[in-house]
Amino acid sequence: MSAGAVPHGQSVPEPLVHPTGSTRRLTLISLILSVGSLVFLIGGVIGIEIHGAQSVPGREPSSSWGMLAAVLLSLVPLGLYGAIRSTFVLRSGLGMRVDDGGIHLYSARGSRTLSWDSVRGHFDVIVTRVRSLPFVHKDVFMRTVVIVNGNRIELPWLDARGEGKDQANEQVRRHAVDLFARDPSPETSVRPDRLSPRSPDPLLMEQLSPNGYWSLPALYGCFAVPVLVVVVQLLSFLWDGFGYAFSYVVVPGTVAFVDACALVYLVVLFSWLYTPTYVVVEPSGVTVRGRQGSWKGEYSLHWDQVRGQLEARVVRTTLGWEAQVVCQTGDRDVVLTGASLLAADERSARRVARERIALISSYDPAAPLLGEEFYSSMRLPSSSSK
Repeated sequence: MSAGAVPHGQSVPEPLVHPTGSTRRLTLISLILSVGSLVFLIGGVIGIEIHGAQSVPGREPSSSWGMLAAVLLSLVPLGLYGAIRSTFVLRSGLGMRVDDGGIHLYSARGSRTLSWDSVRGHFDVIVTRVRSLPFVHKDVFMRTVVIVNGNRIELPWLDARGEGKDQANEQVRRHAVDLFARDPSPETSVRPDRLSPRSPDPLLMEQLSPNGYWSLPALYGCFAVPVLVVVVQLLSFLWDGFGYAFSYVVVPGTVAFVDACALVYLVVLFSWLYTPTYVVVEPSGVTVRGRQGSWKGEYSLHWDQVRGQLEARVVRTTLGWEAQVVCQTGDRDVVLTGASLLAADERSARRVARERIALISSYDPAAPLLGEEFYSSMRLPSSSSK
């Protein structure tokens, strides 16, 4: 739905769905094209090798055919990148649907619904500056979050990015109009955002977006393979004695080995990026699942292991500062990646991380009851309805 949503009281707008149908179609087209390119490239290499094997006895085939086979193989990592990435995107199940029933969030873990009464008036926007490309000017990046019972939930489908703040603000405004057009009772007064002294429901902190910036180095590496192969081919022209073995066996065989390594690496990388990552906090303990720094795992921690062992950390990322919570269990540091949040600067990130620790600790049966001052302090000063 466009920014000019249908006014309330006339007709019910269609549900707002992310990713949109066009985005899913583009991802599917990317998958089909990537698989098609892989079939073409590998088929071409097989044809060239068959041609070389059927050459006239006593006469070596032209080395240019072997070089062409190596160039075709060097493009395989790009096709693998597109095919594997598209497959994991389609399988991830990450999505959001907004209708008159609230905001429905979907992930591989499952789904949950945030009612309009719980989110109305509790939205905020994190503003950072990021580089679109190395050595290029910084863009303004904005991420929308909603605060429900003290728990900050990021909505990455509403991310906005622009060359200037005005451009990014315009995107945020359009997202807000589309979002709030589905609110069936916008005139209802805002409900205070606070928890009961002991919330009976488990606390779920979930990361609803993959660590996409980790995929950029992989993409650069895929582009580097054909460049290196072309350099090797150019150097080979300086010598005339390589012949059949070098052109048809050594170079293509080496590139094929690189392709196999790229296949394994990309599968492991995207499996890590799109693994369900969340933290569930209950009176019985803390369950941590998903990405753990550069790897992934699952932990079930008792409060005796968690109590007094949570530490706030700040990490610089390509999108800004990330607030992290780490549990020092003794054997190793367990990163509660599902509880990580983006922040505008280092100081804000440290404050957000400490708030996350306080919220998690409030579920400890041995912890003292927290007063209203604690819950009200978890609201950002700028949190208000858009």
